[in-house]
Amino acid sequence: MIFNSKSGWKWLSATLLPVLGFAGCGNPGDSPDLYGTPTSDYQFKGRVTDADGKPVEGIKVVSGIVEGDRVFHEDSVSTDADGHFVTNRKSSTSIEWQVKGNMRILTFEDTKNGIFANDTVRSADMAVKQLQKGDGAWDIGSFEVTVPDKKLKRR
Repeated sequence: MIFNSKSGWKWLSATLLPVLGFAGCGNPGDSPDLYGTPTSDYQFKGRVTDADGKPVEGIKVVSGIVEGDRVFHEDSVSTDADGHFVTNRKSSTSIEWQVKGNMRILTFEDTKNGIFANDTVRSADMAVKQLQKGDGAWDIGSFEVTVPDKKLKRR
């Protein structure tokens, strides 16, 4: 048998491997070479009030992503005098998928006054709206994630 000797395996390698290698080098057509991960720009926006509906200024709003039993914090902003907040981020995956999968979380912390209890909102309670389409390659587009008004309770 030809494959019982070293020269037989060398012959097989020298003959078949180049043929197989060149067969995989065809014309890719019009498809571009893309390397990386799809991304999207997004912003969380909402309003924080006290139990009476009055805006609360200076509440620290921390956005994060939930993976299993861990939370990875990404960004934080503070509410303005009207209780509004807006975060601007870029995601390496679809923000729609993360919100629908309840993988996003916002934490509200009263680091300024210390009179309100901390609270959280999971993304199942948020609404996603696409503001702009992406370029069709790796750019998914830009999105707005609206958080329902958050009423904080006093400690």
